[in-house]
Amino acid sequence: MNPIIESLNNYAAANRWSIDGGTARNLAVGQLEFPVIWHQPLALTGKIGRNEGVLTYKLSFLLLDGEEGRDHGCREEIRERLEQHALGMIRTLENHARVQAVRLVSCRPAEATLTHYGETALTVTIEADVLYCHKNTPA
Repeated sequence: MNPIIESLNNYAAANRWSIDGGTARNLAVGQLEFPVIWHQPLALTGKIGRNEGVLTYKLSFLLLDGEEGRDHGCREEIRERLEQHALGMIRTLENHARVQAVRLVSCRPAEATLTHYGETALTVTIEADVLYCHKNTPA
């Protein structure tokens, strides 16, 4: 398993979050258990080295909390809590043995709800450098 997705799964399990993934279209029609980490497919954006080296991935994921009936002030508190969880996820990723570096590209609240649940959402985008080694690379 990719260490980025593995780290998200570990964080979700340790903090009682559900985790799912796919495209934004899947998110809009899916059944969600809140709070949820919704990750989009990983994008490989760089490679250094021939048989071993570093792969750079870009990942966007959403942190969603679906409690309804919140006023604006309460939503700000939820956004702050979601931001703390985002930083916790990044720390978990940084501690993975195969992850060399993590860069937070952005962390921003969603302007509107993304599903019919009326959730509060935070969009997080990161880049991560992951060590790799191909043991059976063809000559």
